[in-house]
Amino acid sequence: MSQRMPNKSKKKRRKSSATSPIDSRKATKKSKLITDGDIDTDTEYMSATELSDSRVMDTARAGTSQQPPITAFTTVTKSTGATTRFILTEDERDDIADRVRNKLKDDLSELITQLIKPLQEELSVTRKLLADETERNNKLASEVSDLKLALDEQEQYSRRSCLRVNGIIGDEGDPTENVEAKLISLAETHTIAITPEDIDVAHRLGRPKPGYTRSVIVKFTNLKARQRVLAARKTLGNVYINEDLTRFRQTLHYHARVLVKEKRLERSWVAGGKVFCIFPSGPDGAKVHIRSMDDIDNIRHGTLPKHAPNRQ
Repeated sequence: MSQRMPNKSKKKRRKSSATSPIDSRKATKKSKLITDGDIDTDTEYMSATELSDSRVMDTARAGTSQQPPITAFTTVTKSTGATTRFILTEDERDDIADRVRNKLKDDLSELITQLIKPLQEELSVTRKLLADETERNNKLASEVSDLKLALDEQEQYSRRSCLRVNGIIGDEGDPTENVEAKLISLAETHTIAITPEDIDVAHRLGRPKPGYTRSVIVKFTNLKARQRVLAARKTLGNVYINEDLTRFRQTLHYHARVLVKEKRLERSWVAGGKVFCIFPSGPDGAKVHIRSMDDIDNIRHGTLPKHAPNRQ
C-alpha cells in the first residue's frame, strides 16, 4: 500500500489592502504655497508656477476664457494651520499699478532733478562766462579796428607830400632814366609852375615789364608845389595824377567807385587822403566820409554809415 504523501498546498499570499502608516501619512499631506519663513517638514508645498498652472487648467475645464483673479496665500503658523487668502479684483490691480507707477514717476522725477540741477547751475555759470568773453572779444576787436585805423591815418599822413603819376612814357626799364626831368618837361608843356627844387625824389614803382608803363611816385619838397600839380591834373591829357593812398584807402576808393556804377552812390572822390561820397537821395552838398569796410557794407545794404550827416 502505497503511502500518500501529504500535499502541501501552497497558499498564496494575499496582498494586504491595508495601507501602511507611511502611505497613509503621505496621502493626508496638505499642499500649500511656499512662503518665506515656513519650516514644515510634514507638509507638501506647491510652487507658485504649479499653482497658477493648475488654476488655468481648472478654468479651461469650466469652459471660460476669463483669466482668474490674482490670489495670494499666506501661512500664519504651523500650529494652527491657518491660511489667509486674498483675491484682487481688476480695479484693485489697476489701482495698485497706478500707485506704483506714480511712486516710481515721482522718485524718478526727484532723481532727475537732483542730477540736472548741478548741471543747470554749471551751464548758467558757463553761459555767463561765455557772455563775458564775447563782450570782451567784441571790445578787443573794436579796439584793434580803431588801432588799425589810427595806424593807417599815420601812414597816410606820411604820404601827404606825395603824388602818383600814370602815363609818363619812355619806360624802358633803364635804372638811369631821369624821371624828374620828364616831369619838369610835362609841367612846362602845361604851364604848371614847378622847378627842380620843388621835387625831392621821383622814381617808377615796381619791376619793369615788357609793354607795360609803370607809374611814377613823386615826393615834393613843399605842399604848395604838390597842390599846383594836383590842381592841374585835368589838363594833362593822357597823364593821370592821383593822391598817394595807403593800400587800405585804395581798397575803400575802389569799392566806392563800384557803388557809383551800381547807382548806390551819386559819386565818390579822394581829397586830402580821405575817401568821400554823395548819396543819390541825400541832402544837396552833403558828403559822407567813408572810413572803413563797414561803411561800404552799410551803403551796399542801403543804410548810411553811423557817422553820416543827417542820418535818420
